[in-house]
Amino acid sequence: MSPRALLRTLARATAALAATALAAGLLVALPSAPASAATPDLSCSSKGAIRKTLEAGSAWAMCFNINSNKGLVLEEIWFKGANESRYRKVLDSIALSQLNVPYDSGVNQWNDITGFGFGNQHLQKLAASECPGGTRRTVEQAFDLRGSFVQRSIPAVCVNEQDTGLAYRSHEQENQSIEDGILFTDQGTDLVVSTISKVDWYEYEVQYRFTDTGSIVPQLGATGDLSPIDFVNDARFGWNVGLDHTHDTSTSHHHNAVWRVDFGLDGATNQTVEQYDYAQAGSGAAGPRLAASTTTVSTEATKQAPDYRWFRVVAPGSLNADGHARSYEIAFGANDVHGEVVGSAADPSAQNAVTFSQARACEQYASENLTSPCTNQSVLDYANGQSLTDPVAWVNVGFHHVVRDEDQSPMPVHWQGFTLLPRDFTAISPITPLGRECVNGRPDRFLDSSDLCGNATRTTVSRSATGQIYGTRAPVSLSIKVRPVDNDETPTGTANVLDGKRIVATGIKLNANGNATYRLPSGLAAGRHNLKAVYSPKSGSDWVTSKSSAIAVDVRKATSYARLSVSPTRVERGRKVTYAIRVSAPGGSPTGTLRLKIGSTTVKTRALKGYHHGRRTLKVRVNKRPGGRTAKVVYEGNRNLKRSVATDRIRVLPR
Repeated sequence: MSPRALLRTLARATAALAATALAAGLLVALPSAPASAATPDLSCSSKGAIRKTLEAGSAWAMCFNINSNKGLVLEEIWFKGANESRYRKVLDSIALSQLNVPYDSGVNQWNDITGFGFGNQHLQKLAASECPGGTRRTVEQAFDLRGSFVQRSIPAVCVNEQDTGLAYRSHEQENQSIEDGILFTDQGTDLVVSTISKVDWYEYEVQYRFTDTGSIVPQLGATGDLSPIDFVNDARFGWNVGLDHTHDTSTSHHHNAVWRVDFGLDGATNQTVEQYDYAQAGSGAAGPRLAASTTTVSTEATKQAPDYRWFRVVAPGSLNADGHARSYEIAFGANDVHGEVVGSAADPSAQNAVTFSQARACEQYASENLTSPCTNQSVLDYANGQSLTDPVAWVNVGFHHVVRDEDQSPMPVHWQGFTLLPRDFTAISPITPLGRECVNGRPDRFLDSSDLCGNATRTTVSRSATGQIYGTRAPVSLSIKVRPVDNDETPTGTANVLDGKRIVATGIKLNANGNATYRLPSGLAAGRHNLKAVYSPKSGSDWVTSKSSAIAVDVRKATSYARLSVSPTRVERGRKVTYAIRVSAPGGSPTGTLRLKIGSTTVKTRALKGYHHGRRTLKVRVNKRPGGRTAKVVYEGNRNLKRSVATDRIRVLPR
């Protein structure tokens, strides 16, 4: 559970539940949730399931698989906001359905999805460095490669949570004021699911970002190297990138990426598409008026997306807490639509910004469709006038790549994509902080959260020392204070301690002055710990939770003590000797690696496990020449304990 999710959980948990959980040595638990709040029952196995609760408390669940042509395919995509009690479905599926690459010279044009594919041999094995802080999910493949059957398992899907910077900020100050009022601010994170595929000279990262506010951001990143067969002698069709100003002109080209987005908003059986356009409607007192007009796209259609036009898919029967129909908006960013330049000469997939069609199982690719009975069809064939009740959006995002000197080598990655933006999916922001949850609709001229949604609090934490030694008998004490922001009463409830994203302690009772003391565990791991205190109000009170700034506590490694006893100490060459090893240290039974050396030669390496309780006995045959020898045991230490060494003497006798 993330710290922010914990903050919400603790603030809403009842005192009785807290007492029960603490008595059992568990975290404070939420009351039993209705069936609709359970984690979605995904149709895929655990090998193909992704379930992730983000730092803010928002959560995503979905299935993934690798298609031989489309590459990464995501299905059954569900979202739950941090303020929501249940998951709701967003998409039935999303995947790349075509990547059309026409070169400006007219000499070459490729369809990388249907012509090559992003799966099979093109799917790349990911190095650990390509998924920092995340999990590499294994993909099992079986395919024919030039007449040979290939079967392999590779780590190919990266799943991780990435920081995104500022999530929100609201400083409660009146206009022109410099008073230090209540500040609401936090940093955001995304769940990122990605793969890399290599097609000829280009290497593509297929990436989906799932934000803590419910947005889905499909992106395609292109890197690799410039194609050596796509150089021309005519500067009109490219850009010179070498010393030969005549022949080193790399041809400009388009990357026309088309995603197939199958909507499944809240599981609705009836969904509609709406188009919004804006135009000037006279003038107001301070400037021109800009008015919106709404068009329902009731039948299949191809559409362009000029400035001041956007689309959304709506589930009319699914209403949020404000009574507004839930929907997702298709938000375009930069988009070089190939068809806007060359018209019908463009590949059918690249002629329009978006096509809406009725979901049909065989319509899987934006052009050169591979699925029977719709083979060789394109989005132009799909949009044949059927009514739209289960819409699929074919979203085309073009990138016109005019090559630069700096594109060699390897080529810095360039990105193209769009955003699926929740519109009225929830009544307020999915990550609205406690203290602002009651703000819905037209606010007062100036927000004052000191008593807006309850009595606001301020939590601080201080420490008795800057650090401690692992296993110490005198650990650092934290002093926690919870104070009201704007009245003289004393907050009641408990405090909780977080170490970054890890929960250290819950249910620390505040005294009558709103203070609490907590001694850190003596077994707190070595390293730097950034500790925060989180206030959890007493059930039934109108106090609002708050958290402190972080303070650092450094835990240093403890000293370990190795001992070695040799028996017998005089032994004939070729006979066995018993080495009794003991390692002691604060904090319980030490673990790590033991190395036994005779002279400078390592003769035995063994693991020291917890169940050994710091003792191991090794028997080793002595093959050294006669004479005095030093036996040495080296305990290599571990995360919490320092290295230590012990020695004993042995005399080797001739046989």
